Amino acid sequence: MDYFSSRRTGRESALLHRSPGKTPYLPIVSVILFLLPVTALSQQPLAEDASRLAPEGIPRGDFRVNAALPLEGNILEALPELSPVERSSFLESGELIYRHGKDFIPRVLPDRRAARQVRNQHLMENNNFAIEMLMALKLPENMARELSADELELEIFNLLHRISTLAGLDYFSASRGRMREFYLSSTIVESEDDMTALPDPVFSSLQEASRFTMRQEDASFGDNLYSVEITPGVISIRNINPMTYNFIRIAAPGALELQLRIIPMGDHLLFYAFSSLRAPKIFGIQNKLSNSFYNRMTALYTWFSRQLYLTEF
Repeated sequence: MDYFSSRRTGRESALLHRSPGKTPYLPIVSVILFLLPVTALSQQPLAEDASRLAPEGIPRGDFRVNAALPLEGNILEALPELSPVERSSFLESGELIYRHGKDFIPRVLPDRRAARQVRNQHLMENNNFAIEMLMALKLPENMARELSADELELEIFNLLHRISTLAGLDYFSASRGRMREFYLSSTIVESEDDMTALPDPVFSSLQEASRFTMRQEDASFGDNLYSVEITPGVISIRNINPMTYNFIRIAAPGALELQLRIIPMGDHLLFYAFSSLRAPKIFGIQNKLSNSFYNRMTALYTWFSRQLYLTEF
């Protein structure tokens, strides 16, 4: 069984009988647990590359499908606002990542209209933390050769619905020095009041939008419910229940958003991810969240790239 296979255990049946988002109220213990593992990141300025931004928990390099690095220069046509240093870094590494505060202006989202919407929503919700990532992925040769633009768009739409395949995805935790399961369970459920698991849908034609409730347990935030909307090339995820991190509440219902955008660019796909929320004003919390969201975004990139290369048609 490979690292991306779902690993079903007795814990999944137990999950179905537990209320998501419920955590014990242990204020003193939670503060101790939170402050003990403060990372070196708290002593560093905001980073502009992944190696500085997330010193621990970065998925092992061979867990990602090779993006055929260095990238070809024509992929930068979609990113005219990058500086020469950013352009060089992206072509060499296939990745750019930024952390932002209250005044969030997306730097690496190629769609400027979407960038304005993202910024306006961040400001409207009075959020004070955001992280964005841009990565590149080379299309499988047969897919690039045989699929039309419309067929590729449908393929991506269906891939984004493979929610159950996130279960069992591992990442390398540098702080623990070992592989660690990031998504322990992941499933579409009937509704926020009905935990009946549903199969991942498959569409024969492109839909304007698909909406559903997702139940997911991960190594950072535990067991939670999310509302999900998928439109062509975009998946938007919001928490339904309050969310906690090491027993500390970090987000009220609906206050945390994670969005992925898949943008075809020649024989590559651009993978853009961002997350935004109003983080509590606790020492070190934004550094912790940076690591957690970096892990989440790279795990999602790994998942998507793996599903892309496993697809047969």
